[in-house]
Amino acid sequence: MKSTYILTGLLIILGANLAGHFYPPFSLMNSFLYMNIIVGLVNLPLYKINYYFTVVYNFILLLINDLFIRLYAGGNHDNEGMGWCWLMFSVGFIIATLIMIIYWATNFKNMSTEKKPSLSIIIIGAILTAVFYNFVNANI
Repeated sequence: MKSTYILTGLLIILGANLAGHFYPPFSLMNSFLYMNIIVGLVNLPLYKINYYFTVVYNFILLLINDLFIRLYAGGNHDNEGMGWCWLMFSVGFIIATLIMIIYWATNFKNMSTEKKPSLSIIIIGAILTAVFYNFVNANI
């Protein structure tokens, strides 16, 4: 059951980036939309199965999508393309992080503190993703 949602998210990313390869602005300009559909809707059942795995998985998906855009959808040919990649990743990253925080706040507010998942996994994941993206962004 978990693998269905994971496979669906990966197929959306692959499909969007395949479309972006043949119609270059598609995956670059729409990445913040389809990535947040994956984070907010497709992965919704995964939060209930394993919250920590899903948060880490969402940040990894953001990085994988950006890598595919840069390698296969024409996002690294010039400074303008790299700027658009940075902008779209940043917008998608901020929205995805907010979606995860909102999900945490709305679904775990009535739980006791012993059972409530920690918000720190989102904060640590966001920091590590931003640092890793900044490191990789300089090299691509």
